[in-house]
Amino acid sequence: MFVRAETRSMLLHVTGVLVLAPGARSTVQVRDQIREVVRCRLPAVPPLRWRLVEPPGGLGALRWVDDPDFDPINHVHLRALPAGASWRDVEAATGEIAARPLDRHKALWEMYVLDGMADGTIPVVAKFHHAFMDGGAGMELMAALFDLDPDVEIEPLDGGREAEPVPSRWQLLVATPGEVVQRLGRVPVALATLTGLGRLAGGLLPIHRGIVRQQAVRTSFNRTLGCSRAVALTTCSLDDAKATARAFNVKVNDVVLAAVASSLRDALDGEHLAGTIIAAVPISIRASHPEARFGNHTSAMLVPLPVNVADPVDRLEVLAEATKAAKAEHATMGNDLIERWAGVVPPWLISTGARLARRVELTSRLPPFYNLIVSNVAGPPVPIYLAGSEVLATYPLGPLLDGIGLNVTVISQRDQINVGILCDPNLLPDPGALGGRFTAAIEALTRASSSPQRTAVGAR
Repeated sequence: MFVRAETRSMLLHVTGVLVLAPGARSTVQVRDQIREVVRCRLPAVPPLRWRLVEPPGGLGALRWVDDPDFDPINHVHLRALPAGASWRDVEAATGEIAARPLDRHKALWEMYVLDGMADGTIPVVAKFHHAFMDGGAGMELMAALFDLDPDVEIEPLDGGREAEPVPSRWQLLVATPGEVVQRLGRVPVALATLTGLGRLAGGLLPIHRGIVRQQAVRTSFNRTLGCSRAVALTTCSLDDAKATARAFNVKVNDVVLAAVASSLRDALDGEHLAGTIIAAVPISIRASHPEARFGNHTSAMLVPLPVNVADPVDRLEVLAEATKAAKAEHATMGNDLIERWAGVVPPWLISTGARLARRVELTSRLPPFYNLIVSNVAGPPVPIYLAGSEVLATYPLGPLLDGIGLNVTVISQRDQINVGILCDPNLLPDPGALGGRFTAAIEALTRASSSPQRTAVGAR
């Protein structure tokens, strides 16, 4: 589904920025050592050598095959920044890289080692297709490629195997009828989720069972996507977020969502503050697939962000209750609702629907179901190293969907929260201002949590 739905303006890969402390190594040396790490540890991360093959006419299912021509040299590149480059240059380069589609003739990932930072650090922009990489799979990748010691010797792992021959067009065509039968065989399993599907459809209606639903207001970033991307990367204190969560008896994820709500409140005009801003919050369902290390096993809940509430503590209180309600509603629909129906829908229908929706600018004509995507991933709590260089920070960037021109993705790493903001600059010109407001919102909630007048949200 992630591959078939992709268009030139809706690129469904995830991007990340690693900031490395190279020590005495040059950028070229770091690049070469990363290539060697990938080469040696391929048995632990087989998706890095997978590429797609597609049946003629797009009728059958896509499949992964081992790329017989795989070489890390074709995936780990060097890119020069302006001399004495700043963080702004990194954000600009990351936006350009995120805006380019991955080459379907190779394994669907790549890295760019950026050279020229004034502070001596080496940023690495990594890009992986969402079809095999969600948050859980990202942690598996980090565990395989990263080390807990800078001096670990890079040695080839056992378990390498010869690449299977790539099936011919004729073989793929012959297999198509059998795949259609398999898809039909999944229909009874999908039909078992009709109750959840009905609840999902009802939840998207303005009025359902006599209850008036909160409907997302259209903002400037809820229009048809262009092909450009802008990036903002910022950092704030994880300890502050945890202290705030404890003080108000909420989850750290509630604090993150409240900070996003505060950022949007400052960014949106008064007209939008009277409406409802809804965030799609991805939820991992990897626990229901214990055998799957990679792939994408993600669902999502819809959480209204109380941007109309002026007081930051009151905003957090409302948000915490909204998150509880969203989790409960999501549970009644079933975790694997989307996965089951994606296994039934014909591949050509997904591709055709995505292209048609883009051509007629459907998302600019229909009211949005939600406004933005906000994702929160737990990262490593200890120092980690890539190819002998310490990873000072990791910044994640999720994809944009047509009509959803803003994605805020957060990862914790040791004592900090790293925030990656991706947007269409034609819909939201200044993501950096949003990043600054996020950090300010965390700081404001931290000050409120230490105030003698504060009251635990959970006790109100």
